[in-house]
Amino acid sequence: MADDVAQFLTGHQLRLSRLALVLSGDHHLAQDLVQDTMVKIVRKWDVVRRSDDPTGYTAQMMINQWRDSARSFARRRAREGLATIERSERSDADEAGVADLLDQITVRQAMALLTEKQRLVLYLRFFEDRPVAEAARLLGCAEGTVKSQTSAAIRRLHEHLEVSVDD
Repeated sequence: MADDVAQFLTGHQLRLSRLALVLSGDHHLAQDLVQDTMVKIVRKWDVVRRSDDPTGYTAQMMINQWRDSARSFARRRAREGLATIERSERSDADEAGVADLLDQITVRQAMALLTEKQRLVLYLRFFEDRPVAEAARLLGCAEGTVKSQTSAAIRRLHEHLEVSVDD
């Protein structure tokens, strides 16, 4: 059993880290969220491995963990901190790296404008390539909500990034 759970966690750590970053918007909070979720996965390994979709089950665990946490201050701090560049990032960046870093910051700022549900919908639909029905199941909402949240999120990103919908 220990080998199974260790192999699962190793194989899914990057995916969990990305989801945690989408949820929290902060690398440090994301690391905490991944660690907390991994502890829960180990504790509930029998349930996780017997589920129809262990990957979806662990995503649901993380979403629930985030929603249940009482980190309102940390969430606010994470949203406000998305636009900052740490000094170490600036001093190590070369000219091309600065442009890439600025692009990343622009996208992070745009993502920070979205609601938590909109960020989750975009992540599940486009990054994890989950169908509408599965995203709705994971988020505990109707398929129509997933569709409307996706549309609203994309529209908001277009507005912020000044991208024409026709492009």
